[in-house]
Amino acid sequence: MQTLLDRFDALLARFDAELEPLADAQLDAEPADGGWTGRQILGHLTITARLYDERIRAAIARRPEGGKPTTKPHKPGWFAGLLLKWLPDLAKRFKSPKKFDPRHSDEHFDVAALCRVHRSLRATAAQIAERHLGAVRFGTPVSPLLRLSMQDGIQVMVLHGERHLVQLRRVAGLPALEGSA
Repeated sequence: MQTLLDRFDALLARFDAELEPLADAQLDAEPADGGWTGRQILGHLTITARLYDERIRAAIARRPEGGKPTTKPHKPGWFAGLLLKWLPDLAKRFKSPKKFDPRHSDEHFDVAALCRVHRSLRATAAQIAERHLGAVRFGTPVSPLLRLSMQDGIQVMVLHGERHLVQLRRVAGLPALEGSA
């Protein structure tokens, strides 16, 4: 779980370093391909992280005793395995469910709100690690029937952030980073 927390910290550092300097004009420019604007991507990341954080925190609250430490390596469930395989593949596209689509929100999205929500989710991830709750499952915001372990949920959020950071950089007209598709 520590490696996952380190990746989350690296993602937060990239949000700060790469997104904070973006001007409103860059965030609001309509992309040539007709996709989401940079601000809409910020909104999608913010909404998604907020919904996951709420679900995971509710699951933590139902486990006041915490869990038992384990030395077994973590193995993702079948649904998590699909997400964890799909998210890094930037060539794959997926229609976002309405609740994750920022165009259906009146909220004004910005980098500060995105970082605030992701820092809250990072604090939740630390609580999962401290209380040994990585294997505890929760119903995802997509559907309560689609369940993830808390560790898988945090990993999905890190990959989701990394994926959309690449997209946001492209939409904002920033150069692609090495290793990005």
